[in-house]
Amino acid sequence: MSTATGPTPVTITVREVYDLLLEVRDSVAIVPTHADTLKDHETRIRAQEARRTVSPRDLWTGIIGAASAGAAIASIIQAVIK
Repeated sequence: MSTATGPTPVTITVREVYDLLLEVRDSVAIVPTHADTLKDHETRIRAQEARRTVSPRDLWTGIIGAASAGAAIASIIQAVIK
């Protein structure tokens, strides 16, 4: 039968702890901060808002207006020809 023993002690040198802390520091430096992400988000939103766009209402108004104008011109041409 095996007997359960506690965790085995681990010896860590000061140099290993120092190297581990340097690794953690370098890893944290790579992760973007919340402020950086927010700043980028604000820049993208401002660029999107500055871009001129056509709303669906304006698009459909233009399409219906063009179709109506075409129908009116066709009616006028038919009246002139007859």
